[in-house]
This record gives sequence, structure tokens and C-alpha cells, in this order.
Amino acid sequence: MKFYLMGGETPGKTKLYEIMLKITGKDNPKILYFPNASVDYQNSFERFKKQTDGFNCYIELFLNQDVSFNDYDILYFGGGITQKIVFELRSLKDLIIKSNCLLAGSSAGANMWFLAGVGDFYSYYDNFHTYNYKLIKGFGAINATFCPHYQKEDLIVYNDMVKEYEADGFALENDTALFLNDSYFEIFKQNNASSAYWFKRTENYKMIPLYEGIKYKIKED
Repeated sequence: MKFYLMGGETPGKTKLYEIMLKITGKDNPKILYFPNASVDYQNSFERFKKQTDGFNCYIELFLNQDVSFNDYDILYFGGGITQKIVFELRSLKDLIIKSNCLLAGSSAGANMWFLAGVGDFYSYYDNFHTYNYKLIKGFGAINATFCPHYQKEDLIVYNDMVKEYEADGFALENDTALFLNDSYFEIFKQNNASSAYWFKRTENYKMIPLYEGIKYKIKED
């Protein structure tokens, strides 16, 4: 399996999408877009097309049609509500995981592949702060937890939430992406202003900054 997962995105900033397309090694990659996390499928799809406009790629919207996933190079899962996309795609999980595609996504579309990811569906805003973030159970294809949008000040709560699972954790700010396969993971950034972190379970969930240009081993020798 190989994943390319973003902590969040800024409209108009496209470097991370360009990197995603290059990872496929194809001149004109085919993308199947899953809008299931959103409450407005068409709007979600249009936003994604705008972000990838100008790149050589073919994009198709998934609306439960009968398709062979291996006919595509990238299966991309848009943002929205983690619980919603996990529920709607639960029957397709195994077929998706067994495909040879790059599994990509942002925010909820990244959360879904981990043991659990931080979601704000139950949160509320009061006195300039957001409360009641929850770890939402995902498909568990990646043995770790995940926190998108980590640039938000109140998501520091993830530093304690990560300890709820006996697994590593990843926290990504907007405009950062995590590429992960069976051997290593690495970080890509839109710019140097954005950060990504690894909470390493074997070091008591020590928070480790992640840098571009380094391939971090999944398992220590």
C-alpha cells in the first residue's frame, strides 16, 4: 500500500498536488475522486478540479458506479466529515486497499486510513477557543493516529489524545503531506512555514519534527 495524505489545503496552492501526480510516474494520471466526506458532492468535486487545474491528469467523480479501481492511478478522498466517509465506504474498504493505486486524501480523507483521526464534528466554539475534538475511528490501514489542521492552536489537545492508542501518531498542519508505504514515510511541504510532527510511541510519544528530504524508516533496524 502507498498513501499520500494531507493535513489540509489552502485554495490556490498547488505544489502538493503536483508532487502527488509525479509520484505515480505517469504523464497523464487518472484520478477517481471520492466526495463522500462532504455534504455537497458536486461542490467538493469542483473544488478539487480547481486545485488540479492546469496539470495533465484525468479526473472522474465516484458516485457508486461500477468501476475497476485498478483502472486509475490515484484514488483521492476529499475532506469533510470523517464518520460519514468511513460509514459510506465501509463495504468498499477491502477492494480499495487491495488496489494498486496511490491512496490520497486531505483532512477527513486522510483520517479515514488511520486507526483514528481527530475530527471536529462534535466540537463547539466558545470564548475564542474550540472544544470537544474527538478521535474518530478509521479503517486502520495505517497503524497510527492522525491529526490534520494541526496549525490550529486548540489542536494541541492531540498531544494527549495520541496516548489513547498504543501506536505512533502524526500531526500535520495545512499545506503539508505525508507519503507512506510499507518501508518508509516522508514529508512534503507547500512552503517552509508549515510543519509536520511524529509522535513516537516507543519514546513515550515524543513529539519529533519532520523534515523534507528525509525518508524515515517504518521499523528500526
